Amino acid sequence: MVVSKPEVEPGETTTISADVTNTGGTPSTYTVELSIEGEMVDSRDVPLDPGDSETISFDVAKEEPGAYDFAVDDLTGSFDVRKPPAFPWATVIAIIVIIAAIIAVGIWYWTRGRRTG
Repeated sequence: MVVSKPEVEPGETTTISADVTNTGGTPSTYTVELSIEGEMVDSRDVPLDPGDSETISFDVAKEEPGAYDFAVDDLTGSFDVRKPPAFPWATVIAIIVIIAAIIAVGIWYWTRGRRTG
């Protein structure tokens, strides 16, 4: 089983993929179920000839941050929805202060030059 993105932002899609194989001697249709936090959220019917395999993929997107446990039939795994990074207000304020200081120094030099010249 493969999780395309084990860590995602809220609303971002991750894909859960699993291989299904018909180990029997006759053609058969398998129902593959995806459960998240114990609740069945999707299923696929997969017809397979004897000995054939197919990769089944489920796209999942969650809005709430946290760890999510899932199961595809008897295979289990998890993925994390992480909080989006906070806006870097400290950086923005520092840039504004630096720009204001540069402007103030420029004005000071300009007015100083006009008085002496």
